[in-house]
Amino acid sequence: RQRMYTILKRVCLVLCAAFMMSCSVTKTVRSKPQPISEKEVPVKKKAVKIPPVKTVKLTQEQKVKAYLDRFGPIARAEMRQYKIPASITLAQGILESGTGEGTLAKVGNNHFGIKCKGSWTGNVIYADDDAADECFRAYGSVLESYQDHSDFLRKNWRYHPLFLSLIHISE
Repeated sequence: RQRMYTILKRVCLVLCAAFMMSCSVTKTVRSKPQPISEKEVPVKKKAVKIPPVKTVKLTQEQKVKAYLDRFGPIARAEMRQYKIPASITLAQGILESGTGEGTLAKVGNNHFGIKCKGSWTGNVIYADDDAADECFRAYGSVLESYQDHSDFLRKNWRYHPLFLSLIHISE
């Protein structure tokens, strides 16, 4: 089982590295201010002095490994529940979020670039993608992003044939 996990990590690492080297996507994020209701009163925050942090430059391979180590348990839990291979989920998360360093991932916890289309009523973040100022889903946590990704794939009719294939593979 450990050997299988190691092989899966290496395959995912190679695929992600290949994808990231072949694609270069930049997204500009602009957050639109949310209207404040009459009941809400803005709170003044105290300034806190934060000591400088020494930054360490990681290689792309180290970034991918760190992403796999950090979010692998979430992807495996989603795999057990939704039958979506963790390697596919992690590969897409690495690619779409830039190993978790993209603005959508950092600001909106959106690791999959899921847009606001449909009946989304949650928080949003605006970024340039196919068009300027597109609406993307924003989440309270990375876990919510992974759960919504699984739900999105399961409920979207475009991905239904993939799950039929997975059923035949697992039999």
